[in-house]
Order: sequence, then structure tokens, then C-alpha cells
Amino acid sequence: MEVVMLPVEFREATGSQECKRMRNAGRIPAVIYGLKREARAISLESHAFDMVMRKGARMFEFSVGGKTQMCLLKDIGYNSLGDKIVHLDFMRVDDKLPVTVNVSVEFSNPPLPLTGALLEFINRDIHISCLPRELPGVLQCNIADLKVGHHIEAKDIVLPAGVTLADPPHKTLVSYHYKNAEVEATPVDGAPTEPIVLTEKKPVEAPGTPEKGKDKK
Repeated sequence: MEVVMLPVEFREATGSQECKRMRNAGRIPAVIYGLKREARAISLESHAFDMVMRKGARMFEFSVGGKTQMCLLKDIGYNSLGDKIVHLDFMRVDDKLPVTVNVSVEFSNPPLPLTGALLEFINRDIHISCLPRELPGVLQCNIADLKVGHHIEAKDIVLPAGVTLADPPHKTLVSYHYKNAEVEATPVDGAPTEPIVLTEKKPVEAPGTPEKGKDKK
């Protein structure tokens, strides 16, 4: 993943009114913490951040006070409507030390549908460890060959060079089974599963075909 450089400014004044004034001026209040150093309140230009966030940026290099600092985006705060960013949290990282990050898994090519079969996505992300500059944006998983009665685990995901799995290897990501079959795997952190029932269409009866159980007249 590309490390995005953005200019930021220190902010001395804090509080809800100051943050509101800052947002009205087109800036996002944020905080930088980590590496056993004091947390610092900053702000950055909202349009510039929005442009890079839409491309999936998570690793940043900030220029502030004549120095640069690499930071990992840890949290985004939205307003009550969920349509506007109101606050950001960044964690300082050392580009020479590995970080543990939660990365999304993108599933592609679902298997052919079978009557009564259930394709159940139990976890859509995994924890990985790597150097900050080697952080992948998203991991790919092709499930075209997944058979009924089988599942895919975290250890089955192909990781880029320099990236290692930081989750339990047998963490279940997706399971393909019949609806009446029990799945032992449970979601991480209580996240809801998203089942997709793959069924074949019911055959359409030809016109004039008598219903079962009724005599022809």
C-alpha cells in the first residue's frame, strides 16, 4: 500500500466549539498518539483527506513542525447521520518495525448454486503483521472451487511477500454447507454473519399440468 504524505497543523485549542469552527473552515480535527510519546492534537484539510481515503489509504506520512511522522489510520469518527467525518485517530509507527493490522478479505467467484446450500461469510477480515510500507490494501480470495461441506480458513489466504498471519490459522472465513448442517465456527467479536442461500429455481410446470392429488376431469 502506498504511504500518502499529507500536511497537517498542530492545534492548541481544543473543545467542541473549536472543533466545530475547524470543520466549518474545511479541516478535520484529529489526534496522533503512540510510540510512548505524548498525544498531539492536529488538523488536516478535509478535501485532501477525503480524496486519498476513497482510494483506500491507511498509512500516512505527515509533515508537521518541519518533521515527518509515519502514522496508521486507526479510527474514523462520523456525525450522527454517518455522512460526514468529524474526527480522526492516527497511531505513530516506526517504519522499521512491523505493525499488526486488520485487513479486509475480498471474496470472488462464488461456487455454483446447489439446492439448499448455504454460502456463509463468517469473517470478512484477518489480522496480519508486516512493515508499514508493505501493508496490503485488501486481500483476495477466490472461492470458485469451494465444495459443499468445506470451508476456508485464515491460513488458506495467500499473503504477499513480507506479510505474515497474526490471526489463529484455523479462523473460519467462509463456509459452504447445507442449511440444516451445523457450523462450529463463530464470528469474531460477535460480528453478525451474512448468509447467502444458493438455490436452484423451481421448475415451471407446463400449462394444463394437473396438480398433485387431484384427478383429471
